[in-house]
Amino acid sequence: MSSNLPGPDASGRTKPLLMVLEVVTTACLLAVVLALAWITLMANDTESLRLTSVQLEVVIVVVLLLLAVALVSLLALLHTRR
Repeated sequence: MSSNLPGPDASGRTKPLLMVLEVVTTACLLAVVLALAWITLMANDTESLRLTSVQLEVVIVVVLLLLAVALVSLLALLHTRR
């Protein structure tokens, strides 16, 4: 049976870098989910939660999405290289 947890390296220890990368990727993906929820709230014209400008909101969301794609891709590549 296969597990999603990082496997041990040659010395039998779990790779700490891979585990840290998984935690960071998880946090980034959760931030993307929160950003999507925030966008949904903003679509209902909630002015109280707006940032200083719409351009800043777009930049934050785009950076989050690009970071999430890069981290997931890197993690998938590292999982196939073990």
